[in-house]
Amino acid sequence: MNKRLLIGFLTCFLLSGFANTARADPCPPPSCPDCYTWNGSACVWACGAGSCCGGTCYDPAAKKCCTDSGSYLCNSNQTCCGGNCCDPGKCCDSGTCKTPNTTWSGTASISVELDQTIKDKINAAINKIPGVSGVEVTEGSFSTNARWRECCDPSGSGIKHETCCDGSLTLSANFDKVTVYGGSFTKEIDFGGLWGASIDVTAGLYLTGGISASATAGRYQNDCGSGCLYGSGSIGSTIALTAEVSACCCVKIWGVDHCSPKIGVSGSASISFSGSVEYNGCGHCDGLHGEISLNDIILTGTVNIGVWSGSYSYQIYP
Repeated sequence: MNKRLLIGFLTCFLLSGFANTARADPCPPPSCPDCYTWNGSACVWACGAGSCCGGTCYDPAAKKCCTDSGSYLCNSNQTCCGGNCCDPGKCCDSGTCKTPNTTWSGTASISVELDQTIKDKINAAINKIPGVSGVEVTEGSFSTNARWRECCDPSGSGIKHETCCDGSLTLSANFDKVTVYGGSFTKEIDFGGLWGASIDVTAGLYLTGGISASATAGRYQNDCGSGCLYGSGSIGSTIALTAEVSACCCVKIWGVDHCSPKIGVSGSASISFSGSVEYNGCGHCDGLHGEISLNDIILTGTVNIGVWSGSYSYQIYP
């Protein structure tokens, strides 16, 4: 072979090898953590303002990362459930989404008692009666009924139960003879528009017998949250007071004196209450609501002088 031709061939071969070497790809990039990417010189965050869940970028305002069975995404209003996403209103029960029965039904057995808050409110209302103090109601007959419904355990451990057991009862307070009012007052009596006269009236009002109040008492037991005692109370009855009334002094009519006891007088009054109180309730524990108030106590009656008759009223309370 021509020596000059051989040298040229070798030269071309060597130059070709160096050229290929210069064009070869660099070393592969290093492995980056989940949700990072290689920018040519370093691993950088690839999710912007979002978060990372098992290598997937997501917006935490719309999604959440579940880690109870690997890593997976659910909507923010869904419940993580072993690889599934339970829609609102469904419970995760052993990896399966189930709909609880939220209708109150069935029967259950729970001990109940009337919360002292209800008793205190009823006692306070009764003790507003003038002349009454330190009275406390006692419980009477009590009958109960119970019901339950399903609920979702917030920890995701399945379907549990809410239970309510409540009943009605009567509270009572008894009195021997309590003076509600004792005193005198002067009233202008209109005798049919023909003439009027000032009459001094002496009255005594007495409360005897008893007062009854209606109440409910119950217990709310919630395996999916917190429970409480609950109840309500009111005093719906009207209590008649015993009235002892007399009129005093003399009234001159057409020149003739009409004096006691020729002046006849009668009177009556009663006690009643308005409003009610409620403390918590079946399915909710929201505290005390309402009030029981003692209504106005007004003595009303008639005054008779001979053939003439007139009426009067006098406010005792408040």
